Amino acid sequence: MNRASLPALRLEDISERLGGSLIGDPELIIRGVAEPSRAAPDQIIVLSDKRCLSEVEASRAGAVVSELERGFEGKSAVRVSNARLALAVLLGLFYRNKHPQPGIHPSAVIGRDVRLGRDVAVHAGVVLDDGVEVGDRTVLYPQVYVGRNCRVGSECVFYANVSIYHDVEIGNRVIIHSGSVLGSDGYGYARREDGGHEKMPHTGRVVVEDDVEIGALSAVDRATLEETRIGQGTKIDNLVQVAHNAKIGENCLLLGQAGMAGSSSLGQGVTVAARSGVGDHVHIGDRAILTALTAVNRDVQPDSLWAAARIPRPFVEHMKLEISLGKVPQALKTLDDLEKRLTDLEGKMTGEFHDQAED
Repeated sequence: MNRASLPALRLEDISERLGGSLIGDPELIIRGVAEPSRAAPDQIIVLSDKRCLSEVEASRAGAVVSELERGFEGKSAVRVSNARLALAVLLGLFYRNKHPQPGIHPSAVIGRDVRLGRDVAVHAGVVLDDGVEVGDRTVLYPQVYVGRNCRVGSECVFYANVSIYHDVEIGNRVIIHSGSVLGSDGYGYARREDGGHEKMPHTGRVVVEDDVEIGALSAVDRATLEETRIGQGTKIDNLVQVAHNAKIGENCLLLGQAGMAGSSSLGQGVTVAARSGVGDHVHIGDRAILTALTAVNRDVQPDSLWAAARIPRPFVEHMKLEISLGKVPQALKTLDDLEKRLTDLEGKMTGEFHDQAED
């Protein structure tokens, strides 16, 4: 991005926005954030890893944001308590996403009894079914579909090809990325006597609370009877599956390819890392963490850390371990036999000792 198009901010103002303490020139003008190796004198860099200290010191950047209680030769500095959070705030200051101007594209299809708030942007090919309500300043990118009787809050952004089925309720400031689907039927079937599968109708809904973000190509299924709910402030990555009747608490994190089975639930502040799974009817307690590749089929206590049973290792080593696992049952039987023989031997020795003592 051309630096000339970015806002020019005084370092003192930046420091105040970050809640940091300033060392150096408060009047220094900053025009953007950069990597240390590419930074110019009118840019700021963030040191979030001490291993990059030498690279930061060699940089041409005019200012540094870091957690270190020190200055940097030839550079002004802003000391903060959380460098990663500071980076997020800085990027928001300089590179705000500029959405298109409000208005309704001529190719959009608007159903009956649709209510649109102020300054809504409805792009090409958008379809709003009957009875839809959209709040102020919401942006619907091309080919978005919002089903009948849906409620969408204010300042939401739905990127291209998002599909929202009927009777879904979405709060304010919700971001949904391309290709995601909310409100599709859950995976529910009953087996018939002839061996076939009878489809279970899903008559419930999906509720998404305020400040939720859902990544690309994720799916949130509607409930069988009541609701599937995603709590306020939760962030969902790409390719995540949230099944019917699932309940997700506030400020949870679900990373790529994670999955929640039907009627499972997360407490507040839970992290479900990449490719982890939560079994049906399983509850994960507040602030618990499931690390990558972890699958759980029983309830997890609050504040606990769960890890996958296996870790990647070289193929030859992996095969040796697999072969060894096949020998475990026999090894356990042998160990049990040895334990019994040892117990019998100890009993005999104890008896002989008492006999000798009596003699």
